[in-house]
Amino acid sequence: MTRDVQERVRRGAKLLDSRPELTGWRDRIDLTTLDLGSASHCVLGQVYLDAATKEAAERGFPFYGCAYFHGEDALGLATYADVVAHGFNFVDYDDDLPILDEAWRTYLRSREWRTRELSSVKMALRALRRFLWG
Repeated sequence: MTRDVQERVRRGAKLLDSRPELTGWRDRIDLTTLDLGSASHCVLGQVYLDAATKEAAERGFPFYGCAYFHGEDALGLATYADVVAHGFNFVDYDDDLPILDEAWRTYLRSREWRTRELSSVKMALRALRRFLWG
């Protein structure tokens, strides 16, 4: 797996982490169906499925759309290059797609993101302690 692909995945995960409305986004991803070649089973498709379905219902439309595109818009990824740079899509279907799929699976199974989340919790607890007890 190339470092470039791993960095793109980390960048994409960091972007998702930065969105308060996406707290727990990792829990929405089913690794058994994860497929970056599918607009419904890719990372954005799985993360944004509920929001896209809800928006369609609010507008009075059945959901036939694509949660992937909803995710692109919600994250402000204006160009295909932006989407690729954040690891949400591939450059070359045959060469990049399997590597990108595996990079997301590896990242989501790893302790890297768990460590970062735990670190954030520890920082919040320290701040709370300082607030309460000076």
